Amino acid sequence: VYEISLHSLEDYDHSVVKIMNGYHSGRTVGAPLTDLALNMLKRIKDINEALPGMLLIECIYLVVAQIIIFIAVPNKIMCAVGLLAGCLYAVFSSFHLSFTIRKVVYGGHKQSSTLVFGYIVRFLVMIILLALLYIFKAGDLLCAIIGMFSEKIAAYLSPLLDKKRSAKGENSTGELPQTDKNIIEKESE
Repeated sequence: VYEISLHSLEDYDHSVVKIMNGYHSGRTVGAPLTDLALNMLKRIKDINEALPGMLLIECIYLVVAQIIIFIAVPNKIMCAVGLLAGCLYAVFSSFHLSFTIRKVVYGGHKQSSTLVFGYIVRFLVMIILLALLYIFKAGDLLCAIIGMFSEKIAAYLSPLLDKKRSAKGENSTGELPQTDKNIIEKESE
């Protein structure tokens, strides 16, 4: 039996909104984020500032599409599994692409070979995923491809999300930008 918790990132000190089997760790609703979760969030932000926004859009896409499936599609389970597999691939692809770009920009790796190799890896993972869904009849292939499109939609919508945040004075991670004025205010508190 596993512990499953749902977190809100609005308040790290009271992030647990819902928890199942909390007796494993002793955590309850209102518990803070663990150090492991905080480190994961830091690593995501370090990888790419746009990545959290893209992941949020990909998750929203998954939830909305799953609701549509459960309302309108006759073969609910196959479509839901296919869509989930496609969205999981999109999340993998977003992370992998971000790592690849980071290697080229900050790691000094050779641009063309690193980008081509990254493309080949993502393509092979996609083919293997679709083959597994087909061979084991585990999920609908069309729904998997629709799920994979969540990465494209996230890539197009992410700049719009960033524009809304910048209009509020936040950066893409939801924090105020580190300007001299903000740093001075923090130090004076």
